[in-house]
Amino acid sequence: MDISDSFSKDWNFSKSSGWMLKVHNKRKALFYIIPMRNDFKVSMAIRKNELSKFLKDVELKNIHNNLLSAKKYSEGFAVDSKVTMKIMKHLSCSLGN
Repeated sequence: MDISDSFSKDWNFSKSSGWMLKVHNKRKALFYIIPMRNDFKVSMAIRKNELSKFLKDVELKNIHNNLLSAKKYSEGFAVDSKVTMKIMKHLSCSLGN
């Protein structure tokens, strides 16, 4: 989480979601990490103006459909992704760890 070192991090507990790590910049939650049994989920809300930028980014083309179908809340469009141990192992190998 080197990228997020300059952001605040707070653990919160919710009866409906359990424990989650909120990474924020005092004004906005940048993302949440929710531990699961054998993996974890990364969740974020993308504002409307941010959504437009994401949709214009060709490097993010593989998630454009997910962004377009994201449910809208007052905080923005809810997007989440499950990160499995298989993905973590792949990332670890790709990064040379």
